[in-house]
Amino acid sequence: MQEDAATAIAQKIGGINGVIFEKLFLNSNWEDTHNPQAYSAFMHYHVFYKDPSEKNAYILLERLNTILEKEPDFAPGLAVLTNLYTNIYLNQLDQSSLDQALSLGKKAVELQANNQVCQMYYAYALMVDNQLEEAEKRFNKALSLNPNAPIYSGTLGFCLCLMMQSERGFKLIRRSMELDFQYPKFLHVGTFLYYLEKMEYDNLFIEANKMDKPILYWTSLAKLVACQKLNQHEQASKHLYELKEIKPDFIERPKEFITCLVKSEALSKDILDTFNAVLSA
Repeated sequence: MQEDAATAIAQKIGGINGVIFEKLFLNSNWEDTHNPQAYSAFMHYHVFYKDPSEKNAYILLERLNTILEKEPDFAPGLAVLTNLYTNIYLNQLDQSSLDQALSLGKKAVELQANNQVCQMYYAYALMVDNQLEEAEKRFNKALSLNPNAPIYSGTLGFCLCLMMQSERGFKLIRRSMELDFQYPKFLHVGTFLYYLEKMEYDNLFIEANKMDKPILYWTSLAKLVACQKLNQHEQASKHLYELKEIKPDFIERPKEFITCLVKSEALSKDILDTFNAVLSA
């Protein structure tokens, strides 16, 4: 119990979402690329990490581009941009954003092949682009560089759940959550998919409701699916309304928005069929 308490305190102070990085972010001069605090701050992109909203994504995008204009070969910065452009693609289905992510990610790993951040975010872009075999190689490479980093082991677990490897993915996510109680809430998308595959709908509902902040359009969609699976049709309809408010164009292209992230054909079909059932009710 003492060890668990010590771990929790250490993560609160020094973890990626902890006090030290918040201070670095608040005290950093983003315009001075030679200030090491600026590098530390944007690498952990504290505000975006805590609240991955579209607004915060574009603020971070602008600041990173400013830094990279002066330091064009700064590989970790290119990796973070890779992640941002991949998420922009997921939200807009703009192919040019994904192409940009793939180009930046490739350059990042060419510059620093043994950088975990570079390998992880390039693998993420490759996965979204359906280059699943190459993505898995990169993910495994990233994990091997530092298997004890909870943020990246959890991210790998999340991606494995998307890539039809839910057993291994679920274990990595759970381990990450045990190590860092301030884990990012997007990991619950992975555990949500795990329980959807297992048809454990009570647990599915619990995982969906742990997404306490909007994660692109997935928070409302996951809650819609979970409620419909438990025959809570009125609640499912409310989440459909939320989804329309958050992402109006989702209604026009639901299959594309689902399959751009979920690479399991069976799971993406299940989600789409459940969504359509609520939409037509």
